[in-house]
Amino acid sequence: MDKTFLVLIGIACLTVTLLIALEFNRVCEFINLDYLSQINSTQDINGFIDVTIETGLFTGYDACYYCWGDIDNDNYPDLFVTRHTYTPSLLYHNLRNGTFREVFKNSGIKTGGSVPFEDDRHIDKHGCAFGDFDNDGLLDLYVSNGAKIGQSFEYNQLYRNLGNDSFSDVAPILGVQDPFGGGRNVAWADFNNDGLLDLFIANAPREDNPSVLFENNGINFSIYQKFQNESLYQPNGEVNWFGDSYGLWTDINNDGYMDLAVFSKKNGGILSIFQNSRAIGFQLTHRYFTTAFSFADFNQDGCYDILLANVVEKPTQNRNNSPHQLLINDCKGNYSTVLSLISDNVVSTAIAIEDFDNDGDPDIYLQNMDGKNVLYQNYGEFNFKKVMDKTLISA
Repeated sequence: MDKTFLVLIGIACLTVTLLIALEFNRVCEFINLDYLSQINSTQDINGFIDVTIETGLFTGYDACYYCWGDIDNDNYPDLFVTRHTYTPSLLYHNLRNGTFREVFKNSGIKTGGSVPFEDDRHIDKHGCAFGDFDNDGLLDLYVSNGAKIGQSFEYNQLYRNLGNDSFSDVAPILGVQDPFGGGRNVAWADFNNDGLLDLFIANAPREDNPSVLFENNGINFSIYQKFQNESLYQPNGEVNWFGDSYGLWTDINNDGYMDLAVFSKKNGGILSIFQNSRAIGFQLTHRYFTTAFSFADFNQDGCYDILLANVVEKPTQNRNNSPHQLLINDCKGNYSTVLSLISDNVVSTAIAIEDFDNDGDPDIYLQNMDGKNVLYQNYGEFNFKKVMDKTLISA
């Protein structure tokens, strides 16, 4: 699979996931969608029509994470949704007519993990990602579990796609269960360009089981490198176990090898960028204290720049008045700040970047914790102006 395609999927998934998981101190919160049954699901809201019920994608309570993938190669994306507690996950098969059929029950995907918790109800599922790890032409599925809030262990699953909406867990024999990790986000990429997808698991902060990169050798997987979460410790020295972690692949220096960005929302948020040095592994080259981030090519030179929200020099600093910063990549993996945006005394918890006006320049949308969200329209040459249209900016 083309690496650029994988990067674009990763960026899209991370952006949307951050927008859904706004302001969460944990990777999941229990979202009750029962209100959908009380409104007209075809109601036009700001130009969008809610068709959740009509398409068959009503998930109900406790949805945690999701991933798209064409599991049957019919060129229509299917959908897997993890459920955090008490209820099974969901696998939706795209029927190619604008609707989906839920097929989890007979798919072979387990309700809980390999080692049930004491009450057999706290399923604790979190991240997921589709990827064809065995190069058989069918997308396989990796599912990460939360290790009971860092207090116990729970095996992750790697489901080999058998075709006909059927999967089989091969994680035990391939060595990718990572039982003590407290799994959050999952990301596939071929980091060593050997034609085989490797697997990064972003784990919640846990001192003895950090995030981990597994290398695929074509027969099984082995640990290539572990990434200690630098935001594990609070300023007072106590260990903070809770929080989101995300991993995102991108080639920051255009050398043809995928580099890795790891973000944790602990202690206000830390972004660590690891450059793929191949023979000596991944080396930490950049660290930013920021509440949110997003990659995009702002100057159209073919290299990924970074937008950082509420940047501070130390994690203990107040974020409310800290600026947003746009960092431009020199295409060798070196970043320099070219623009600072005033944060208006609010903390931004997520960033979405897209060319909403189709002028060829990426625009910026910031989701804010306290106050209205902000849309910055890009007029070129790093000239941004706020768009105050009430249909675009909501409280």
